[in-house]
Amino acid sequence: MESALQHCFRRGLIITKIAINAVNGVSQIPVDEEIILQCEPKFSDVFPRLVTSYYPIDFHDESKFVTEFIGLSDNPIAQMTIEIAKSYPEIKVEDTDWFKLNNEITDLVRSEREKEKIRKLEIAEVTELQQKRDREVTELQQKRDREEHEKIKSAMGQSYEPIVLTDPKRYQCPICSNISGTALQLSHTFDCPNKYKTPKES
Repeated sequence: MESALQHCFRRGLIITKIAINAVNGVSQIPVDEEIILQCEPKFSDVFPRLVTSYYPIDFHDESKFVTEFIGLSDNPIAQMTIEIAKSYPEIKVEDTDWFKLNNEITDLVRSEREKEKIRKLEIAEVTELQQKRDREVTELQQKRDREEHEKIKSAMGQSYEPIVLTDPKRYQCPICSNISGTALQLSHTFDCPNKYKTPKES
């Protein structure tokens, strides 16, 4: 079909190939999109064609272009369609033997399902590990916030005497040695006990 379209409409033709499968990754050719439904790749591989295949190289030979259904009496897919249609919708397609036989799990599908199961387990493990790390980071940050809050509470109302430097006049913390032009602007290192205390000049 793709070859025929390319032959007839060569300019600006955009073709999207879609695979209909039971699981991801079992398409025999590269496709642009996969639709996952209750079906198996075996379906198209086992049953014969309803219409004779027609290749672009035969475009000029009308005798090879057959549009009628062929071999309906001995074609399993044709018989399946006819029999299912007779009892539908009273009997669901999924309840027929045709459907059950056509949905036999092939080795390829079984393998892909196992891979998908493993992928999901790995993703779940990574997600759980990430969530655990996030909780640990949150708990650590909350602990630090509590400790910082306690430092602020314990330092409230307390004061310290900064070292007064001259020429020019500046102020220095006696513990962390930070220097500032004014006592009130004096900053401290993050772990300095004077960080939240009020500087008072003697």
